[in-house]
Amino acid sequence: MAALVLAVLAGTAVWSAALAGEARASAPLRHVRIQLKWMHAFQFAGYYAAIEQGYFRDAGLEAELIPGHPDVNPPDVVIAGGADFGVGNSGLLLDRARGLPVVAIGAIFQHSPLIILARRDPSLQSVHDLAGRRIMMEEHAAELLAYLEAERIPLKRVVVVPHTGDARALRDQVDALTAYSTVEPYDLAREQIPFQVFNPRSAGIDFYGDTLFTSAALAAREPELVREVKAAVVRGWRYALDHPDETIDLIIRRYAPATERTRLEFEAAATRQLMAADVVDIGYMSPGRWRAIAEGFASVGLAPRDLKLDGFLFDETPPPPDLRALYAVLGTAILLAVIGAVIAHRFARLNRLLRAEIASRRRLEGELVQLAATDPLTGLLNRRRYEERALEEVHRARRQKQALATLMLDIDRFKLVNDAHGHQTGDRALQAVAEICNRTLREVDVISRYGGEEFSALLPATDTAGAAEAAERLRHAVAGLAVKAGDGRRIPLTVSIGVAVLDDADEDFSALLWRADIALYRAKHDGRNQTVVWSGTAAGNG
Repeated sequence: MAALVLAVLAGTAVWSAALAGEARASAPLRHVRIQLKWMHAFQFAGYYAAIEQGYFRDAGLEAELIPGHPDVNPPDVVIAGGADFGVGNSGLLLDRARGLPVVAIGAIFQHSPLIILARRDPSLQSVHDLAGRRIMMEEHAAELLAYLEAERIPLKRVVVVPHTGDARALRDQVDALTAYSTVEPYDLAREQIPFQVFNPRSAGIDFYGDTLFTSAALAAREPELVREVKAAVVRGWRYALDHPDETIDLIIRRYAPATERTRLEFEAAATRQLMAADVVDIGYMSPGRWRAIAEGFASVGLAPRDLKLDGFLFDETPPPPDLRALYAVLGTAILLAVIGAVIAHRFARLNRLLRAEIASRRRLEGELVQLAATDPLTGLLNRRRYEERALEEVHRARRQKQALATLMLDIDRFKLVNDAHGHQTGDRALQAVAEICNRTLREVDVISRYGGEEFSALLPATDTAGAAEAAERLRHAVAGLAVKAGDGRRIPLTVSIGVAVLDDADEDFSALLWRADIALYRAKHDGRNQTVVWSGTAAGNG
């Protein structure tokens, strides 16, 4: 009897699917509007690819992308009926808190690109120095407000001016501006405008970035449409990440013809890191992480502490199968239909359990990948992953005809610290230097714990003078540092640094690293706590 029911179910499903496919092929395309949160850029590459590759069309849809600008808030547009879907960020929780019935469908960026860029100024050394300064702030930067609040710099202590979308305002119009780590650092570097980065992650604020969302009304009324749009977007992003050059060609040809190719290449590389698509599925969202984000907003007074997430996350579970065709076939065989429903329910439950197990394994694999790539003590890249990144950066520098510098730095007399004060003090010293490296160097720089007390950093698009300046800035920052020993004493630290720049004759990264290492050796030999720059066949003091 069970076998008969299964056979009828299978036949009915095939028949229904065929009818649905024919109906979809003959029906006109459903028009859907998607409100972007910014102007056209690689930030929305997956949407462009989904249109170009026909992924929306496969689902019977015709997508219209509506570009944004600094003073547009996509949730307001969607809820007002100006678009069916939108691209937001973690600030969707605050929109929900103020009564907008928005529903998050999928997190495209696992990490937010939002940062604060500030001009370089002797009186502007840390994020706390922003008090009383002019900050150009965009509409959807709630997590940066949380960052400032967490650092005890509420909005009333800064002068907020509307965002123009032009980072060059940092030259002489404002002291700081909200920005994306994927774009504005490139723009400022190209314009040779000195800047520094204040990143919310330094305060433990690591929120979701770009997130596809819709209204609660549409999600409840047409859940299948929501699933189809998400599936097309995810397919589009997979294609864009697998074919970045082709996607950049598409953006220049159809969406942003005035944008420089190198700028889009920079944005594509930075976007890939934020999406972490090799670690988690594109669009994956964790209810626990959303709860933590809500608590982060609440802790700085931007959201109520009892903010409910009920209905905020789109339910991915597909609806139960339509059994009307089966009832027509079976007629009066009610008993068989009941048995079939019981079997279908059991299979659906087993399928959900299997999906949950697969998701758990994928998360575990992602954690293992992260552990395999980082040093567990400092959180920096480990040597193996660093050398892989170094190979990529060398190829990129060759392709884009850009400079590439490397720093090798070593904590002076580190063995004495371990021997005299214990390995726990030594560990604190390593962690402190790692934190200084993260805070002092740029977001685009690649930093690693190369081994023992030795660190290395790659500085893309940096010549000898720029690398020497970065090294000296780093050395002075460490020289002002002291770690606390077990007996309460403060142990001062210094570092010696070797600097080298990629040469046309270098066949690979090892030659560059060797020269930086020789320069480091000279710095140690000549008295420590100094920077030495490789020059020609010898190292010279920087």
